[in-house]
Amino acid sequence: QESKHQNKWAMNASLEDAFVIAQTWVSTSMSNPPEHLESLTTIPVTLPSTQIYEGNDAPTTTDIPIQPLLQAFHHIYLDYTNPSSLIYAMLTSIVSSPIDYRRVALQNIV
Repeated sequence: QESKHQNKWAMNASLEDAFVIAQTWVSTSMSNPPEHLESLTTIPVTLPSTQIYEGNDAPTTTDIPIQPLLQAFHHIYLDYTNPSSLIYAMLTSIVSSPIDYRRVALQNIV
């Protein structure tokens, strides 16, 4: 039953769902101690698309696995080999800057 519900959500996911998932993940990360976060494998999320798809007003929660969220976060922000990641952009701009600016920029980061 649960996997059938997960498949329905995957087929009807929306941008609003992604936003709600990101908000829930951030709020869960900030409101729990690190020891508790290490034991989490999923987070319960109430998705807008499930209410629309199922046609009921009662909110239902879907368990979203955390591992893909961590992988996406790493890929978007921390992967220094990915040209579209945040850290790649920062390192590239620092390398292309004059040496005096590099020291100031790196002092502010570290």
